[in-house]
Amino acid sequence: MRSQEKFLFNSAHLWCYPEGENVYSIGVSEFAQQSLGEIMYVELPDPDSEIVKDDSFGTIESPKVVNELYSPLSGIVLERNEALTDVPGRVNEAPYEDGWMLRIRLTGDTDLHDLMDSERYLAFVGKQ
Repeated sequence: MRSQEKFLFNSAHLWCYPEGENVYSIGVSEFAQQSLGEIMYVELPDPDSEIVKDDSFGTIESPKVVNELYSPLSGIVLERNEALTDVPGRVNEAPYEDGWMLRIRLTGDTDLHDLMDSERYLAFVGKQ
């Protein structure tokens, strides 16, 4: 079970979670997946791709809308969650566990200080 205290969020409703030295997983927040509704499709970058903090790295589609995914961190994609290709609804079922999207290795001096901890994020979305 992941520790809630270690999750960090950006204002685009994506989370990041430390998995090891300079390795983070990234996914969509529970608030975002609830707002989108049933996730029908997820487009993610290939391994070895570079993603840049605050830039789009893919899309997520629901019956309501197609949304860009804006990265909370900069890094090189180590792995993408291939299971989301066949079962994108995993994002709805377990956004912080089986619904993860990417694992990346940080590049450069990525600043984590402008990301929100769980408490600040809940206040940001009006859940506290």
